[in-house]
Amino acid sequence: MNCMVIEHRGAIVLVDCGVTFSYRELGIDLVYPDFGYLLSRADKIKALLVTHGHEDHIGAIPYLLRYIDLPIYGPAYAIALIRERLNEVAPPNEPRLFQLMPAERLQIGPFDIEPVQATHSIPNTVCLVFRTAAGTIVHSGDFKIDPNPPDGKILDTKRLAEIGDEGVRLLLSDSTNIDVEGISSGEIDVASALDARIANAKGRVVVCLFGSNIHRLRAVLTAAKKHERLVLLLGRSLRTHHRLAESLGLLADDKPLFVSVEKAMSIPRQRLLVAATGTQGEPRAVLYRLVNKTHERLRLEKGDEVILSSRVIPGNEYAVFELINKLERDGISVWHQSLDRDLHASGHACREEQRKMLELTRPKAFVPIHGTFYHRNHHARLAQEMGINETIVVGNGTVIEFDDRGSRIVETVHTDQVFLQSEHEISKIVLQDRKLLAQVGIVIIVLVVDSSGSVIADPAVLTRGVVHEEQSQELLKAISIKVDQSLLGLEPPIDNDRLRDVACRTARLVLKRELGWKPLVYCVVTKPTLI
Repeated sequence: MNCMVIEHRGAIVLVDCGVTFSYRELGIDLVYPDFGYLLSRADKIKALLVTHGHEDHIGAIPYLLRYIDLPIYGPAYAIALIRERLNEVAPPNEPRLFQLMPAERLQIGPFDIEPVQATHSIPNTVCLVFRTAAGTIVHSGDFKIDPNPPDGKILDTKRLAEIGDEGVRLLLSDSTNIDVEGISSGEIDVASALDARIANAKGRVVVCLFGSNIHRLRAVLTAAKKHERLVLLLGRSLRTHHRLAESLGLLADDKPLFVSVEKAMSIPRQRLLVAATGTQGEPRAVLYRLVNKTHERLRLEKGDEVILSSRVIPGNEYAVFELINKLERDGISVWHQSLDRDLHASGHACREEQRKMLELTRPKAFVPIHGTFYHRNHHARLAQEMGINETIVVGNGTVIEFDDRGSRIVETVHTDQVFLQSEHEISKIVLQDRKLLAQVGIVIIVLVVDSSGSVIADPAVLTRGVVHEEQSQELLKAISIKVDQSLLGLEPPIDNDRLRDVACRTARLVLKRELGWKPLVYCVVTKPTLI
């Protein structure tokens, strides 16, 4: 997720405000930044500027607007996506959304801001140039240098060079692909590869892609039209992106015919193309349900083909290749970038493109952004190799000050994350409990006591995620006996806390001896109800 603060002469502008999805295995839907720092300075914030419409750049905007009413500026497609999200999560005030157009400068407080046309894996992407009394800042956003993008929107290297001629005090630039040598491949190459795969397919074809990659979706729809296949769009996000892109004229005019999911199974297999989400093996996504035969309407059969037009995000490798294995076992061919490198193209600049950005802008100072610390650190080394000695590598919360004397880290402010599940905040303590439950399981001891606190029935032992209860009756009985024995020596009256403490410690000792680890152990004390 991204949310950068630029402060000058008592005024603040924000660049992007995104989410991440890195805790889904713990039931978390999304994570966004803790806005505490911003809330303490809300009266200084003049605007939020958005570089493009990916979720890690716009997804947290509805949550920010719950606390701070501010105008939002962004490219057309990003604004359409923000408006769509705000219709679902209504902010307390009417949102103020304004479109950024490349080369149209605007004045916000002490900032003279110029959007510059960029190229990325989503339409309508911009770099941002901030002219201030302390110098010019260039924020690259996410970018690549593709000489022939499908929409013709090429990174405006000419304008960036002119800005470099004027003098750039600071460049903030995307570090994601610093360890990928050369230049990124183009979407035209991907379109050709997809066309060839779809042309040669004999059965149904399922093309899985990121819903936001409109360039890729356009290529899929064009190939479907060319090879006389009917198209089924599966996945809520994909359908939303298709609808918005079509309304903004971002898709080809020559459209294929679309079919509903209800009619899909009645279409001859060789005439159906499915565009779907789920490239990362997400359990609730379309591809996962197709692989596991739990989709409500559609079934894949031997001889069908699946094309993964995406990269595997680090950490998702196991989930993705498990799906690939299942598909191959069922006789369904799976094509992915390891088999055909042109099936996907990154939206991020590779090393030589990053070098080009540095050459164009020729900044006095450089701060790498995006990617991990490893990526940012290596990007800084590239800048130093090119003679930019004033480079600073920082993490979240670091405050860097620039003035006539140079640049320096002046402080680190508190930053944190907010975890949401079904729009409810989940505390870190709850997440820690969920991790422990997944790692060691839980045992619950139930004690029935009389009014004096004496146990009047054999302790009941319940487990989840520890042992199979039906197959482990002897262990559960041994725990019950040991707990009962440990409580016999207690003299009444016995308070509930004392009962719980003794019962839990005893159960843990037995479990450690028998299993080799200590699960979470809780004790419930109850009294019989007289009827």
